[in-house]
Amino acid sequence: MPKILVNPKETILRIAKYHLLDQGIETLNMRAIAKDAEISVGTLYNYFPNKDYIVIALMASFWEDFLEDVETFEAEGETIWSNLRKMYDKLTDTMKVFRMEWLSGEGFQSQEAKGEGMKHQKQMRNRVLFAIERQFEQFDESSEVFSRNELARLVLSNWLGMLTNSYMDYKLFERVLIKTIEK
Repeated sequence: MPKILVNPKETILRIAKYHLLDQGIETLNMRAIAKDAEISVGTLYNYFPNKDYIVIALMASFWEDFLEDVETFEAEGETIWSNLRKMYDKLTDTMKVFRMEWLSGEGFQSQEAKGEGMKHQKQMRNRVLFAIERQFEQFDESSEVFSRNELARLVLSNWLGMLTNSYMDYKLFERVLIKTIEK
């Protein structure tokens, strides 16, 4: 008798997330996920056409968690600099898992999945930009050299640059940002 899953998609993603964090994205395997979910590989393919779509769903889940954490940081009422640092640290953790997929889409096997992944990436990037932009609301925009949106794009671009190469550390970036904003 086949096993009946109560929330099959959530169960599959929970197991896939475990595999991803335990073994890495390169070794994420449809057969292993199906085995651990105690379902057939065919049933797994009913929910996700291939591994790429599991990765896309996992990326979306990680980004939703990231944005929820940002809301928590904001609710704690700490300084903008503390919030930005916490956001960067959380982004660092997320990028360790999805660096190639999120930055370039190179980790995807099919062009269709790459396009879908890049579409989700753009949506999430915009939401992350908005979350960063909210951090600058305490500053009077009329007195700023840059708009809040420009600052958010500057911050995110630098964060991504810092994550892909180690030419600048966070403390140096923060000092430059503070000097730029708090003239």
